[in-house]
Amino acid sequence: MSVERARIKGERICVGLLAVVLLVLATKYSEHPGFLIAGIVAVVLGYTSERCALALLFGSWLLPYVGGLPITFGYVLIAAMAPYCFVNIREDIWRLPRPFVFLSLAIVLVASALYPFTKVLNLLYLSAAIVLSWEVCVLILRGRLAPADVRMALGIGLGATILIPLLTNLALPLVSPFWFPSHTAFAAEGRLTVSVFDELIVAGYLVVLFAVSLFASSDRIGWSDLWLLALLLGILVTGSRAALLLAGGLLMLGLFLPSHLRRWQGARSKATRILLAGACGVAALMAFGALHLTVFERFSEGGSLSSGRADSIRWALPTLNELPLEPVDPGEYLRGGPPLVPHMAPVAAAVFLGVPLACLVIALAVIPVLDLLQGARLTQDPTTAIAYVCLIALIFVTPHFADRGLSSLLGAWFALSRVPAVSRKGAPASV
Repeated sequence: MSVERARIKGERICVGLLAVVLLVLATKYSEHPGFLIAGIVAVVLGYTSERCALALLFGSWLLPYVGGLPITFGYVLIAAMAPYCFVNIREDIWRLPRPFVFLSLAIVLVASALYPFTKVLNLLYLSAAIVLSWEVCVLILRGRLAPADVRMALGIGLGATILIPLLTNLALPLVSPFWFPSHTAFAAEGRLTVSVFDELIVAGYLVVLFAVSLFASSDRIGWSDLWLLALLLGILVTGSRAALLLAGGLLMLGLFLPSHLRRWQGARSKATRILLAGACGVAALMAFGALHLTVFERFSEGGSLSSGRADSIRWALPTLNELPLEPVDPGEYLRGGPPLVPHMAPVAAAVFLGVPLACLVIALAVIPVLDLLQGARLTQDPTTAIAYVCLIALIFVTPHFADRGLSSLLGAWFALSRVPAVSRKGAPASV
């Protein structure tokens, strides 16, 4: 018993250290070559347990360029964690859900076959996202992690790399250690972001965390209320209308939950407190001039601040009419005339991956959505499905079709699902 206690205590210490290292990697100083040491420490901590590895992979979504490397550090971590995740892949593969294995392998094989002829980097990004989904799925199944463990890893990873940096940027504009040069342009529009990514993706990941935190919480007053208020404030300062609407929809869902859904009854009282406290807090801050939120101005001004989404889709129609079988390089697409890539993920996937590969990607991505629409019959943890659907709704109106956050949640959903495993005679069954 004492050995088990010591193991749990050691794992908690490693998780805490990992959160600190992720926070260091999220700073603007991490581009210095010396910060590669912090990256190595993060990988070493990730190798200590499945929980640490999962928190590291979740936290990798928005990590910036580290140590002067030519790619964002999230892709480096996918490769660095592969040996740990796939050390027993010959046994682990039989536990994986059947449609997840077959569709994801088909995607990687088609992308691998197309890349030598097209050299389109989107094929590599898509393959990396699929590998990440496998890593997440294998870690959850091999470690027999419960939904609460997955939510905890998600909170640690995204809290350290998104929420804390974003609120620090709000409190200390320009001088924050998380304030990158590109943030000044966003701030001029009254919008905040983190790392080197646009604010819509940041807002989408905060909505994911908001969803799992709201529906997994109890009805007691505590630190979780402050956590939810901090997430809501983070969503507000990104200036994303879509993310704010989704967060509001989640609060309404929590507020008007049917009485027979006992497992989520804590969300009802939580949503009530968050709505009241959040509205009063934001109103007070805005009244005293301590907070200026352009998201409400964007709602009121409507089309004057349009992102040109409808035009971007219209410009993509001539390419789609040809039913492209091969991917088109985004640079070549823009040089061909359209000033903007399609701001709708399925359209962007069809253009930049080719129609056959895009169909495979969409077929894999919609499985959790269809299950949720039918009552979440296949999953042990409906909160993961809700978070996934929220993110896919936001990704839908962007050109990001190979999003690593979405692929990670996809892997987590399949790992926690009751979808039949590949299995073989004598192989361990899916948990």
